[in-house]
Amino acid sequence: MAVRNGGPDLELSLRSMAAQSFRDWEMIVVDDASQDETKPMVNDWSRRDRRIRLLSNPQATGQTACLNQGLKECRAAWIARQDADDLSHPSRLEAQIQFLRDHPATVLLGTAGYLIDADGQKVGLLDVPADRAAIVWSFPFLNPFLHTSVIFHRDTALELGGYDEKFRIAQDYDFWLRMAQAHPVANIPSRLVSYRCGEGSLSRASREEAFREADTVAGRAALAAFAREMTSEEQALAAEFRRGLISRRVSDFNRVSRRLAEEFIRRHPQFSHGPSSARAMWALRIAGSCGGVAAVAGLTRAAAIDPAYTFRWLRERFFNA
Repeated sequence: MAVRNGGPDLELSLRSMAAQSFRDWEMIVVDDASQDETKPMVNDWSRRDRRIRLLSNPQATGQTACLNQGLKECRAAWIARQDADDLSHPSRLEAQIQFLRDHPATVLLGTAGYLIDADGQKVGLLDVPADRAAIVWSFPFLNPFLHTSVIFHRDTALELGGYDEKFRIAQDYDFWLRMAQAHPVANIPSRLVSYRCGEGSLSRASREEAFREADTVAGRAALAAFAREMTSEEQALAAEFRRGLISRRVSDFNRVSRRLAEEFIRRHPQFSHGPSSARAMWALRIAGSCGGVAAVAGLTRAAAIDPAYTFRWLRERFFNA
């Protein structure tokens, strides 16, 4: 965990880790020169739970540098990430460790999650592509992993050089792409983390910086997926998809993504089911970003592709079931 001025959410985040059913872990908290109660709070936790260890920077170095600092301090074979304002379900680590035992070639594993507001109330669902085919297909369009949910192989991460410090915000998107290009990766579709949005979320300027960084990573992913750079139209539509499509651009995006899916399958026949397995998820994402007729069309499309998944999603989203 890298943290700067974690505030009251940090207490809840630490509590969610202490409550894990999997008990054999050490937690490295890198405090980036916080000016609030972060340092004494973590010190108090470390006195009560010797598995929690604090590294405190006298001067702020930024999140990416802190992540690499923590990465080098970790001693276990597997490293799990969690942000200071997010929460992990009590069975998160247990479920991930069991998956990794069952799939020993996997080096990176994430989960789906919930979106929660500043008060901890569920306000949305965060879905992720599950298998490697859908993940590889997704990379040119969006980050297929929730950073706060991942667990990854320490030695593999170090061999790849850790997080690239040229990226201030999208450092995880870049890191996961490098891992996925060399090794098996996966997601668990179970919602095992809660990602908090609210006052601590990125400012408008930082969001724009994050999108610019994501555009750079997505361009690299497109070269690997399609053996060419995306056209200006393809780049623009993929960028709009990451930001949230507007209604009048949905048909253009669907047309372009179908064409790109055909290219992807021709180039990567071993991942031929990747685009189809992501279609319902993407249709629901588009429905959520649009209003009116486009939203209804997105829901209808998702239901036609995968009715069971769409019905479960609607139950969770609107009936908390």
